[in-house]
Amino acid sequence: MAKIIVKNSDNIVQVLVPDSSDVTLTSANCTYVKSNGIKTTAIDINSTTHTLIEDVTEPTKFYPNCFTYIDGTWAIIDGVLDNINKGRELYDIPALEIEL
Repeated sequence: MAKIIVKNSDNIVQVLVPDSSDVTLTSANCTYVKSNGIKTTAIDINSTTHTLIEDVTEPTKFYPNCFTYIDGTWAIIDGVLDNINKGRELYDIPALEIEL
């Protein structure tokens, strides 16, 4: 299971962390601990613009901003991963994969 942070305006999932991870969503920012133990503060994510959802079954292969989550249902956003991978290709970075 996981915790996700979803952007209110378009339901795009911007953060996914293990359910055991500490997440604090305030009116000023969001702090969370990634699965690798690194504590992160996102100043563009806050309780006014985003929602924290806990106990979510995560997709098989997740990458931020490539999925929506609406009423318990995941969906892949068409074309987003293609654009990300085009940029990665320019710098000989391996392509990403996502999967529900």
